[in-house]
Amino acid sequence: MDSNNQIESVGLAKKDTSRLTREYTRSQAAMLLVQLAIFSIISLLIVLIDFVTAYSVMLGGFVYIIPAAWFVLRIAMKKSPDDPHKFLAGVYIAKAGMLVLTVALFCLVYLTVEPLNGLAFIAIFIVLQMSSWYLQINTNNRFLKL
Repeated sequence: MDSNNQIESVGLAKKDTSRLTREYTRSQAAMLLVQLAIFSIISLLIVLIDFVTAYSVMLGGFVYIIPAAWFVLRIAMKKSPDDPHKFLAGVYIAKAGMLVLTVALFCLVYLTVEPLNGLAFIAIFIVLQMSSWYLQINTNNRFLKL
């Protein structure tokens, strides 16, 4: 049995990769909107207590959202190739760029923003990262079957 027949027998060769990419992009964009709402609401509630903490939360949220949005746009703009290896390489490159952008934004905020509530800044970043994991598990039912 050759590899093409094996791929067709499990149904991998028949999937419309552009449709899957659109579905993935749509779900990731929805997750980003939920996360944007999370840190915006938290920041608006905290502004009543402390302005520095509120804008630190807002900055931490943007440091998370901007690279994540860049990743989603990068995947959405890519044409889905027929070769899964090329697509996966594109995802790895986009993730690496996301990491570099995140580190650059962290450095930019810590070097230029004064005063900054570092605990609030890092805490909202961690909360958004954990919400990403939670939302990813709940939006993609395939993980629930494992």
